[in-house]
This record gives sequence, C-alpha cells and structure tokens, in this order.
Amino acid sequence: MVFERILAGIDRTGGAQSGLLAGGKLSINGGDPALFDIAAGSGQVVDFSDPSEPVTTRVSWSGFTAQTVTALATREATGIFIDSAGAIVERTFDTVTDLDFRQDIFLGVLLHPDNVAISEVSDTPFLAYSGPADFRDLLRILGPINRAGNKYTPNGANLSVDRSAGSVLQTGSNIHTDPELPSIIASSAAVPVTLDRVLRAATPSQINIVADGVTTIDPDNYDNGGGSVTAVPAGNFTIQRVYFLPSTEETWVAFGQALFLTLEDAVTSAGKEPFEAPDILGLYALRAFIVVQEGATDLTDTATAVFLDPLSVTVGGSGPTGGESNAIVNVGSGAEIFRDKVGAVFNLRTLLGLDGFDFTVNGDVIELSHTARVYDEAEAEQTTTSAVAPGISALQITKTGAMPAGTYRLEWDFTWRRATATNDAIFTIDQDGLGGTILWTASEEASDADATTRTPASGSKEFSLDGAAHTFDLAFRGESGVFTTGISQVHMLLKLVGP
Repeated sequence: MVFERILAGIDRTGGAQSGLLAGGKLSINGGDPALFDIAAGSGQVVDFSDPSEPVTTRVSWSGFTAQTVTALATREATGIFIDSAGAIVERTFDTVTDLDFRQDIFLGVLLHPDNVAISEVSDTPFLAYSGPADFRDLLRILGPINRAGNKYTPNGANLSVDRSAGSVLQTGSNIHTDPELPSIIASSAAVPVTLDRVLRAATPSQINIVADGVTTIDPDNYDNGGGSVTAVPAGNFTIQRVYFLPSTEETWVAFGQALFLTLEDAVTSAGKEPFEAPDILGLYALRAFIVVQEGATDLTDTATAVFLDPLSVTVGGSGPTGGESNAIVNVGSGAEIFRDKVGAVFNLRTLLGLDGFDFTVNGDVIELSHTARVYDEAEAEQTTTSAVAPGISALQITKTGAMPAGTYRLEWDFTWRRATATNDAIFTIDQDGLGGTILWTASEEASDADATTRTPASGSKEFSLDGAAHTFDLAFRGESGVFTTGISQVHMLLKLVGP
C-alpha cells in the first residue's frame, strides 16, 4: 500500500522535480563585473518529504539586478539558487549539498577566481520538466549497457568465438516482446558466433563490413584508416573490439587500429589505445577486447591471444581525443596528455611510440627512446689516409629483427677535417655493410687547408624497411691516399616514423 501511494504521488507530479521552468538567465552586471543579474523567470520546488503526497510550489520572480556576490573575495565560484519564496540563495561548492539541488531552483555558477570580479558565468540551470528526457539522453549517449552474461570466449583451438546467454539494458529494446519490461532484452547463447568483420570507411564516421556472416576473426589484418584492411607486420599484436547488438543478436568485430610489439604492451593498452569508433557502433554494446598476434591460429593459446572483459579495463582517453590525467599506471602505448602537473605520479610500465616521446621539465626537453628506435655515437676523432672505397666505418647502428617493418628515418651529424686543400673528404651511409646499398654520399671541401679546422655536417633520409635486421654504417675516406682525413662527434639515430 505504501509503495502504491508513492507511485501515485509521482504520478501526480508527472515525474517533475525542482527546477527552472522559464527565464531566469544568469549574467554579469553590465555596469560592474563584481555584481550579477538574474532575468525574470519562473520555476517550481517539489517537496518529497512525504513521497505519497508531494507538494509542488510554483515560484516566479520579476528579476534581480546588481546583486552582490557574498563570497567574491574568499572563494573562486558561487552557485546561484532561487528558493520556494522567490529569494536568491548563494552557495559555494564547499557548502552545497545534494539536497540543495532538490529543495531549491538551481540557475548556474558564477566564476570569480581572481576574487575581484566575475569572469565567467556557467548558465546551466537544472530544469523542472526534463528529468526523464535527460535520463533517456544519457542512456542514448552511453549506448546499450550489458546487464548480465553475453560473455565472449574462445570456441576452441581455432579462430572462432562463443557467446553466453545474457541480457542488456537498452531503451525500448524489448517493448514489442514484454511491455512491462520494455528496456531489458534477453539474448541466447551462440556456439560459435556468426560475426561481421568491420573497420572504418574512408570517411571515419562511417563503417565498412569487410566480411559478412563468418565464424572466425582475422588476426592478420588491421585498420589503418584508409577504408580497407592492411596486413599486420610479422609478429605484431592488435586489439580487436567485439560489439553486440541485442535487438538482433548480431556481433561485429572491429579490426584493431594500432600495432603493438608485445602481448604485454597490447594487454596493458586495451581500452586506452588509439581507436576511432564509427558512429553506428553507438548502437552496439562493447563486450570484449581480443588481443591477438599476427599469424595466430588458436585463440586458446594465451601466448598469442587474450580475451579481456571491458569491465576489467578503463575505456577511453586515447590518441588525439585522449584526456588529461594526474597519474597513469601501465599505460602501454596508449597516448595521454600531461600538462602543468605538480607532484604527478607516473608509473610507466611500458612506453612505446612511433616517434619517441619528449617531456619538457622546467624548460628542458627530455627525450625518451623506445624499442622502435636505435641511437649510437662516437665522439672521439678517427682518422685515415685511405682513399679506397668504401672507406672506414666511423659508426655503425643496427635495426634488430624485433623492430617492425615500416617507414624509418635515419638522422646523422658529425664534424670533419682534412689535412690539405687538395684532399676532399668523402662520406657515405652504407646499408647492410660497407660497400652495400649507398643511401647517401657527399664530398666535402673545407674552407682552408688547416689541419685543425673542423666543419659540422648533418643530414637525414626516410626509406622503407622490412622486419629483418639491418646495419647502417657512416663511412669516411679521403680523396688522396697521402693526406689525413678526420671525423669526430659522430651521432646516428634510426627511428620508426610510420607504417
């Protein structure tokens, strides 16, 4: 009986709540920025002290001008309310309570961080009439919410997946089956699942169905944003996302959009890796991440495949749309932004990136390298009187087989000298051994014949490399076999810059 009376009380208010009905715009006073104005308006206050007999009080006011901010000099912001008598109530955020928002009409916030004048107004009132609609908007933004089950697991020693029975909360999804339970829809188990493989279209907000109605995932390709699949480099890992549409029990598996060198990097990045979701995926419930290695054939082999539940990872904040954080733990290769942090905690288990990372600390740039780049240097002077090609190797660096295929940039700089004006200095960059593929060559002439004159030189070159190991030598020799050619302060950097 009590419950029925409460429902009857809610019916009498039409689900309404305390809030603004019309007008009431909050603004900075035109003559004095330390004061504020409130336009004429109306609202209501609903008293649910007795839930079965709620009392609604209609409130109206003719407007207020040049109002003083009580906490202007002592606080950074003030919340503005209208009470049931039509009077202004000011509250700071160290004193406001949840009950205040229910018992008064909230109009917005005055921002005054300098404690001298109002700098901004957050004119975002709570409305009296849109509670159910706001909740529906929230559900639409969140998308389908898994209620129980619908767990994706390996089908066996193959590339198929199974799904358990379950249920999902999605507005109106069950209305035609059970009007008394209109937004919770049940789903049956699938062994194995029939799925569609999908990726971004050339227009990122749209989607391409690459394979329709198949029973296996594809570990050998990924989505690089071009509208079609691209081969995953040998041994690399991707993170595929599994989506479920409860109304049709349809499963979509979205190809990964980032590459990872190790299983650990991929697992720790799941949910934070760069991922641009086409708009239509908002209708689907995200139900699993599948971390899988190129060439995998058995999803039960945890060395090459791992299934992750979305509830076990933090989803969001990645890539160009990533958020700002004060602390990060096990970020893997997910991109995050850290700006003007004092006392921030960084616990970086693995940090990877195509082009390294630069941290600016007190104006000094600190560069972090990673496994997709290699650097070496030889500061001491080396000399030769040889003029025979391919010359003498001043410094060699090696791309290991663990570094993926892709576009690399080789950068170098050094200083050099020669003993006489008739002896040019000759330099080459040789790939895969002295006398191998010559990537760059130059013949340098010094400004004079002084044996102590040292001249700087530098350069860079981009080229494609496969996944195998390669060496790069900076070689030098003279034009004449009689005179000395010297090289010192040699630096070489090889880094991955793109797929």
